[in-house]
This record gives sequence, C-alpha cells and structure tokens, in this order.
Amino acid sequence: EMENSNPYDMKLTAVAKASNIMVRLKEVNSTSDMQGKIGAERITEAGNSAVVVAALGQSKSPEIAASESQKDEKVDVAGQVGLNKDGKKEIRLVVAGSHFGSNSETAQSAANSDMFINVASFLLKDEDFISIRPKDPTKSELRLNTGASQFMLIFMTFLYPFLFLFGGVAYWLIRRKN
Repeated sequence: EMENSNPYDMKLTAVAKASNIMVRLKEVNSTSDMQGKIGAERITEAGNSAVVVAALGQSKSPEIAASESQKDEKVDVAGQVGLNKDGKKEIRLVVAGSHFGSNSETAQSAANSDMFINVASFLLKDEDFISIRPKDPTKSELRLNTGASQFMLIFMTFLYPFLFLFGGVAYWLIRRKN
C-alpha cells in the first residue's frame, strides 16, 4: 500500500519494486546522461522504489464512466456502463515502464511473463486467473558479468587442469620417495 495523495482518491498499491542497489537520478534526458561517474549530488533516492503501481478507484460521475459514443446516443448511461449503486464505475490502472510487456523483457524469465499476464487479468477484472506459478526447485541459473565469465573461462581452461596435473605429479613424487 502506498501513500494515497491523489485527487481522485484512488487506492495505490506497489506491485513491483526495484532492488536495494538501484538509484534514481536527476537531470537524465538521454542514455548518455547515465554514462560515466555518477556523483551523490545526482542521486535523488536510493533503495527499493516502486516500478509497477496498480491504482484502483471509482469515477466521480456517470459521464466520466461512459464512453463518448454512449454520451452521444442519449441512452440510460447508468444502465449501460455497469455503475454501482452509488452511480460510480470502478476504474483500474497499472503504471509500468515502457518495456514492461516487451518480448525481450518477458522472455528473460517465466516470472516476467506471469507478471504481465497477471496485470492483464487484473485490468480485465478476471481475478480468478491471477496466479503465482510455483518455482522449480531443481532449476538454477548462473548469471555472470563479463569479468566473472572471463575468470571462469581461464580457470576451467588452464588453472583447473594444471591443478590436477601438479597434484598428480606431487603425489607421484611422494610415492616414489617412499
């Protein structure tokens, strides 16, 4: 639950948060502004901030809840748009980053695609379809940055075989002396 300081009295809920190592920067107009050294004067907030937010509320009047075509057609607006007994319609919003539902983001893990499907189910008011898939306990991933992957390559190609070679030679020499 987030601070509710919006003029429409919508209930805001943080659905996803960034990790503790993420920071928010000020004066960012392009990707080149994020390159190089980032000083403490440009950091506005550090820690886990909301990156996906859901908002749930009600419209203030039937005119807001009705579409433009229904307003033009002189019909009973309250009966057509499914307003509640107070004459208000439920409004649901989800605010996320621009790459939230892109193929590159959802293909990275099943959790990302589950999140996108659950957000769509929330917006369509199909709460029965919102689910959290259980994690496979046998599946594990090793994500390495460039330096770590180069170290693993050198270790597995050179150091590891030579470790066994020198260990075998040392054992042979010890056995030979006895």
